[in-house]
Formats: sequence, C-alpha cells, structure tokens
Amino acid sequence: MINPGKMLKEVLCSLFRKPVTVLYPHVKMEMPVGFRGAIKFSPDKCSGCKLCMRDCPTNAITINKVGKSSLNARLT
Repeated sequence: MINPGKMLKEVLCSLFRKPVTVLYPHVKMEMPVGFRGAIKFSPDKCSGCKLCMRDCPTNAITINKVGKSSLNARLT
C-alpha cells in the first residue's frame, strides 16, 4: 500500500454516508412521468455503424440499409 491513511479516511467517511444505490426489490424507484423505457432514434445522427445493434443485450435493435444513404432501424 502506498498510502494506507488515505484509504482508512475514505472507509471511515463512507460509514456515515447514505448509500448511493437503492435496495431494489425492497425499495422501488420512482420513474419520471411518461417513462416507458423506449429508445429515441434519430436517423440524422445515425452513421450506420451498427454498434448499438451489437451492444444491445436483448438483441432488440435491428438496422437494415435502405437505398444508398438512408437507414431503417427497428426497435422492438
């Protein structure tokens, strides 16, 4: 350890702070009004790299190229 005093100070300070996380099953988070979990797609900002499609954990995003420059994305 380079500086154990700094780490000890941080541990002692965190004992008296309120936790940042929420105990999810027991405490429900309040969602903003109108929140439905939908993704907003802006075709003018899309470059067609398909990174969003690759990184989507549920494979809910598909991108199909339509024509030379226009893209058609489907979010399920």
